Amino acid sequence: MTQTPESIIDEEIIGIDAVARRIEKRDSIHEITSNGTIAAAVMVLAAILAVIVANTPAYEAVHHFFETGVTLGIGSWSATLTLEQFVNDFLMAIFFLLVGIELKYEMTVGQLRRPRQAALPMLAAVGGVAVPSIIYMLLNLGANGAPHGWAVPMATDIAFALGIMSLLGDRVAPATKVFFSTLAIADDILAIIVIAVFYGQTPSVPWLAASLGCVVVLAALHRCHCYSSRWYIAVGLVLWVCMFNSGIHATLAGVILA
Repeated sequence: MTQTPESIIDEEIIGIDAVARRIEKRDSIHEITSNGTIAAAVMVLAAILAVIVANTPAYEAVHHFFETGVTLGIGSWSATLTLEQFVNDFLMAIFFLLVGIELKYEMTVGQLRRPRQAALPMLAAVGGVAVPSIIYMLLNLGANGAPHGWAVPMATDIAFALGIMSLLGDRVAPATKVFFSTLAIADDILAIIVIAVFYGQTPSVPWLAASLGCVVVLAALHRCHCYSSRWYIAVGLVLWVCMFNSGIHATLAGVILA
């Protein structure tokens, strides 16, 4: 059956309309997901809801839900994480990857490209780690104190802090956002190191060696001017698995990949 010119034109018009609708839908989704204000508002509402749930009988049900196992597998290989571990270790690694990419940009061509500019927020992060720990130790040196918990007050909640800044929008200067992002991520790296050294389990040497191998591969890709993101993502996933099994906080894999 042959098609008439009119039917061909009708099909083309229908096809163009369908493509236009897909593009419009994609642009709407992208506008929502890339809007920092919307993301920050959702995060603040979630934090308020979490405080309410934590003080109601619903706490036990929610806690049990987050203890549910999630199985990730490729072929014959599989690993099981709780939902809490999936959020804290995997999703937060992606968050640190995104923040680290922005920080890498600022340190190469942005406002932190001069070492003196980058040193200031990093020194501030050291102070933000040391001062709360010292205050905690001074207040808990007595007989009824708990000095072993000195690392508890040192970490900054980077996701919540950056979300609050996003709510303020253009009222916060870009330089302030860059300074605070650098301070917060350096603060969290120091906290991860403290947890790994003083509170973590004994690191697994084979998994640490595998992690180092992944870092060497990533450096080689960068050295060879490989611009395809799929290779970095593939090696980054392997790096995350190695870091997770090594006994060191897996979110550090996101920072290394960035």
